[in-house]
Amino acid sequence: MAKVKKSKRFNYNLASVLKVRKIREILQKEEVSKAIKKLKEEQEKQRKIEEEQEAEHHKIIEIYESGKAIDLDEIFLRKHHLTTLKIKFDKQVIETEKAERNKKEEDKKLLQAVKDKKILEKDKEKKRLQWKKVMEKEDVKFLDDISVSRFFRNISKDDE
Repeated sequence: MAKVKKSKRFNYNLASVLKVRKIREILQKEEVSKAIKKLKEEQEKQRKIEEEQEAEHHKIIEIYESGKAIDLDEIFLRKHHLTTLKIKFDKQVIETEKAERNKKEEDKKLLQAVKDKKILEKDKEKKRLQWKKVMEKEDVKFLDDISVSRFFRNISKDDE
């Protein structure tokens, strides 16, 4: 260890790195919240498409069960609408899965950012404890020097 300099305040040599890691963690938390928001939006779109499909199914069933003359053009239009909804739903499922993967990826990044920050915080605490021990040793050394010098001064006075 280098020559110890007595100081009143603890200075951590990696304070700037710790600050950067804290900022990264905050930014990553924001990214995670954006990913969660996007996932919820995609799930909501998927739910709305499902509800629309159900409504179309019920309308077709009502036409069949109404007992009135069946209008084939309306049936074909509703059937076509159902197929377009099915295509929309399939695309939305893919988008929802992408949003889920993105959220998981952002969660992993956040976890890593938190780990990195905690590592430095633990290192800071260890170095602070080492610094306290060194400062205590320096205090003891200083007090010893004072007592030794006083002792020799008293001895020299006694000799006179």
